[in-house]
Amino acid sequence: MISRMTRRTALGIVGAALAAPSPRAQVAWPSGPVRVVVPFAPGGSTDAVARLATPGLQQRLGVPIVVENRSGAAGSLGTDAVAKARPDGQTWLLTFDSHAVLPALVPRLPFNLTRDLAPVTLIGGAPYVIACKPDKPFRGISEVVAAARARPDGVSFGSAGNGTLGHLAMVLLAERAGVRLQHLPYRGGGPAVNDAVAGTWTW
Repeated sequence: MISRMTRRTALGIVGAALAAPSPRAQVAWPSGPVRVVVPFAPGGSTDAVARLATPGLQQRLGVPIVVENRSGAAGSLGTDAVAKARPDGQTWLLTFDSHAVLPALVPRLPFNLTRDLAPVTLIGGAPYVIACKPDKPFRGISEVVAAARARPDGVSFGSAGNGTLGHLAMVLLAERAGVRLQHLPYRGGGPAVNDAVAGTWTW
């Protein structure tokens, strides 16, 4: 994929609003270090994918690849940084499912998803699971639902942030089961997993 990527394609990921330079104005790409912005905290799945992918990119492109975590506001802070970066192909965004629902989550976004950014490639996908510490009284979804019925708002779950697939899946589960679950939005999957392992949540 990378060997076939043109400079114009790379520009699309950071600033499709500006026209690509004419052939006479084009310079060699990449012209220096490439920045890959992950709009979530370190330690989550998106961050892990970025750090797994960048060594190969660095070898292919022959320039340093820097992963930068800019978390917050459901991924919109990091996305905004990329949307406003110079359209020179040196800044990319690596994000995941919540990207598509940002306009519904964050009022008055300072960027336009379709005008200011363009998709380049799908890197991969992964299943979502519900997990807890072994000492918690849950061994399946039915026990989670039963506990939520017995203790309304007494069962909490963490996710990588508002509007992420993990958050929306649990909202759908609660709606279909007729229960209430307390959502604890994090700035990424890494901090959420850390707290789950530490057992810092209530049920």
